[in-house]
Amino acid sequence: MRKPKLIYGLCLVCIFLSACVSKEKYSELEATLSETRAELEQKINQIKELQSNLQSSEENANKLRNEMAALQTRYDDIEKADRQLSQTLEGLGVELEKKASMVQQKDKIIQEVDETRQKIETTLRTQLETSEQKIKEQVLIIADLNNTIFRLEKSLPELKAQVEFREKKISEQAKTIVDLDQTKRQIETNLEDLKAQIQTRDDIINEQNKAIASINNSKQQLEADVEYLRGLVTVRQEKLDRLEQRIADLDSTKQKIENDLTSAIASREEKIREIVTVVTELDSTKRQIENKMRAEIEARERKIAAQERKIAELNNTKRRIESDLKNQIATHQIKLKEMAGKLKVTFVDKLLFDSGSVKINKEGQETLLTLAEILRKYQSHDIIIQGHTDDVPIRQEMRNRFPTNWELSTARSTAVLRFLQDKAGIDPDRCMACGYSFYRPVAENDAEEGRRQNRRIEIILVPTR
Repeated sequence: MRKPKLIYGLCLVCIFLSACVSKEKYSELEATLSETRAELEQKINQIKELQSNLQSSEENANKLRNEMAALQTRYDDIEKADRQLSQTLEGLGVELEKKASMVQQKDKIIQEVDETRQKIETTLRTQLETSEQKIKEQVLIIADLNNTIFRLEKSLPELKAQVEFREKKISEQAKTIVDLDQTKRQIETNLEDLKAQIQTRDDIINEQNKAIASINNSKQQLEADVEYLRGLVTVRQEKLDRLEQRIADLDSTKQKIENDLTSAIASREEKIREIVTVVTELDSTKRQIENKMRAEIEARERKIAAQERKIAELNNTKRRIESDLKNQIATHQIKLKEMAGKLKVTFVDKLLFDSGSVKINKEGQETLLTLAEILRKYQSHDIIIQGHTDDVPIRQEMRNRFPTNWELSTARSTAVLRFLQDKAGIDPDRCMACGYSFYRPVAENDAEEGRRQNRRIEIILVPTR
């Protein structure tokens, strides 16, 4: 019986508070009541634990029934006050919509509501303390109330229905309060806008008053200035008369100056025409020089590009020779040397010819065929074949054929040229052969090693002209 009673009283308090406070204050009170509800539920759980030990007591049940009747009466009074307060709030809402000046009256009403809320909170706190005291008293005699609670629990569904009805009504009143709060905020906003407009207009009026005062001062100053200017006009008129006379004199002088300027301008224009003619001729000459220089630069650039291509081909030729004839180069039978855009391939001593012979040996032929295969791929260079000997005189049995080293060196270079042409397929237009005897040595002829280095065939690759 105690549980339904506490829930019923809690619902009554919620209904009363919903009609007295604004939404924000209602939320705060609702949080407080939630905490109170938790505490009460904890108390109820304690009572449930003691229900197994309760005993029936009809007298105490009647007493509880009387208390419920008293609470019902109290609830009716609160509901009546709630209706009255609702009517007051509705009247307040109508007045707020009509006049912004009623905001102060509503603030006063809100203050009264706050005071009422404080009184209710005090009353609620007192009731809670009283309830707790009663709970403590009832715990002592609750053993006699078991049967009575059983009968009263049958009426619990009816009480729950009433609670749901009250909660629905609370929800409707809460919505009404929210609408009133929104109306209040809208009116407060409109009031602030009106105050701002009034302040703005007051500022404009003050500025206009200041402007009027300034205009009056300016008017007085202008009147004084007008009098002053009238005096100046008289003086200026006298000066103007004198100036007109002076202007007449200046016009006569001006006419004379203009005549002189016309003659000077005619002479100057003639000189300018002569200068323009000279400048035109200079521009023409300048363009011719620029065109000629541009053509020379383009020709040089083409020549440089061609040389760069030839150098690139020469480098490729060198790398190919180094790769294909690496064994002969490693044994120093063949030497490579770059010199000012040229590549010189030197065949030393007996690589190509046996001693005293102008017939290319088998090893020399294989070497020349390998070199010729490379030369055929790079057509941008001519081939110069030079024959060189040491200073040893020609043997007696060979002098009929080669009287001196001149003939021997020339014959050997010519033999290499004909082999490249006939056997290796080299274009003869690219080739030239010559002999230098022993007059261009690369080492001293005093020792055998020096003479061996001087006995050589040089194939020089030069850019095609």
